[in-house]
Amino acid sequence: MRTHSRYRTTAAYQPKYANPIRFESGEIITLGGRDTEFPEFLWATDEQGREGWVHESKFLGTSEKKAVTTGHYNAIELAVRAGELVSAEEALGDWSWCVNSEGRKGWLPNHLLERVTDVLPFSIRPIESGDDATIAEIIRKVMPEFGAVGDGFAINDPEVDWMSRAYSENRSAYFVVVMHGVVKGGGGIAPLAGGDPDTCELRKMYFLPECRGLGAGTAMMSRCLQAARMHGFKRCYLETLDSMKDAQSLYVRSGFKKQCGTLGNTGHGGCDTFYVLDL
Repeated sequence: MRTHSRYRTTAAYQPKYANPIRFESGEIITLGGRDTEFPEFLWATDEQGREGWVHESKFLGTSEKKAVTTGHYNAIELAVRAGELVSAEEALGDWSWCVNSEGRKGWLPNHLLERVTDVLPFSIRPIESGDDATIAEIIRKVMPEFGAVGDGFAINDPEVDWMSRAYSENRSAYFVVVMHGVVKGGGGIAPLAGGDPDTCELRKMYFLPECRGLGAGTAMMSRCLQAARMHGFKRCYLETLDSMKDAQSLYVRSGFKKQCGTLGNTGHGGCDTFYVLDL
């Protein structure tokens, strides 16, 4: 059954099979038993030895153990984080074929999908030169909320006043979140200063209070990590403060792992908490 609904994932999910079965119409597969939890799915093996669960609508039995496939099918599952937005393109039984914001596709169990019916109250776009003054003001307003003032903090970086120019450099990107036509926050990525060429840094992700709790952080994180992958980075590093608990919750939901020491040479010696994500 075809569908084009949008959902938010209620929990993280990791694929269970490294090389799942996939086929086109007219191929012969070997059938095993039915899934006890989802009985409309049968275990199947293709001629290349790939295995996985296949919905009974995707084949016609030719014998007790053999069947011929009736169309395209791929049993790959989609890895997601809790709170991620996905679109469902097809439903089979209690599973849906989904695509995430980075264009990755796979099956997810329906019990992890929460229908999104509301229109998001914000949009995200690349920074423009006309946003520079507003973003500088936001950074200088938000960072003191968490004690991030003085030497060793990003609030003192010269680029704060010319963010659009700073992030037009090679392998860099910065985005702003807009509500009712007004910039309310931003975030970006750039090569990690003093680090290896495969590592980028998540930089200057800050939001005004009226923009928090709406999913803007999750959406911005997804956009930044998508840009990092497009620029060929293999890892994303960030520095923060232990007092920024909500931000750390976002990092953990996004797959970041806390580490003991610093990477590179950011010049932000005031930070005391560090995270890395393998992209």
